[in-house]
Amino acid sequence: MALPGFVLLLLVLATWVAPLWPELTVLIQAIIGGIGCATIIISQLSAVAGPASDRPPRLGLLTARQARRARSARAGWVEFFFTLPVFDAVLGPVVNRPPRLGPLTARPARDHFVSAALAPLGVRVDNLLPACGVFLAVTAGLTAPALIGTRTGAGLPFPLGELPRYFLWALFQQFVAIGAFWLPFRRAMGLSVEEVASFSREVAVAAAAALVFVVAHAPNPGLMLLGGVAELAWLSLFGRFRNLFALSLAHAAAALVVSHHLVPSVWLTSMRVGPSYWEL
Repeated sequence: MALPGFVLLLLVLATWVAPLWPELTVLIQAIIGGIGCATIIISQLSAVAGPASDRPPRLGLLTARQARRARSARAGWVEFFFTLPVFDAVLGPVVNRPPRLGPLTARPARDHFVSAALAPLGVRVDNLLPACGVFLAVTAGLTAPALIGTRTGAGLPFPLGELPRYFLWALFQQFVAIGAFWLPFRRAMGLSVEEVASFSREVAVAAAAALVFVVAHAPNPGLMLLGGVAELAWLSLFGRFRNLFALSLAHAAAALVVSHHLVPSVWLTSMRVGPSYWEL
């Protein structure tokens, strides 16, 4: 469970620490976001590769005596460097890896490995249309009651031109939520990453990840409530309709509806989070 803690620390840094330097906030947040995404991808690739005990055995480190013999025997510098522990630790996995597959089979094997790592994150397009239908329908059901009776929700067009920008931001948020929290919590509860669990267990995993989503929107109470309920509903369905792009599209659509139809309102005064929430 080290990954959720590390990414949660990054979220705190991006939300609460980066704004202390207004001129560098965007740059700092971009760097922190890149570190978080890279960490999630590396963690997922390692999970697919399996534990170290399942990997091909590495050649043992040569002893100091063997290293001296290699040097005294006038071994080349390259061979001698490979006897040093630091070089063995860095280059050992490359040198001791199994023989490479032929050119016709290496690419399918690599593509299968990458696909197995990204599919649990919802990075796929084969189920895009049905997943979009489900997530957008759920999102419409969540946002429609909130629009009823609000003074800003009547007669305003949907801001379609802002959808691409919101979609990219939602894609990043959901990638982090799924890769850093939903998948690790799923593994911690003993659930299969690929298979769909019972609805109650899917909701339990979704609730744990949605709680982090709530914390990420602090201290805005209205946004914490709305975001937590929406994320709970989305992630409860994500195990069955696993598509990151459909989920992000629904997230972006919900964010646009809320920002243009519910802000400002009695219970949601702004879309700000972190220290900027208290700014006028």
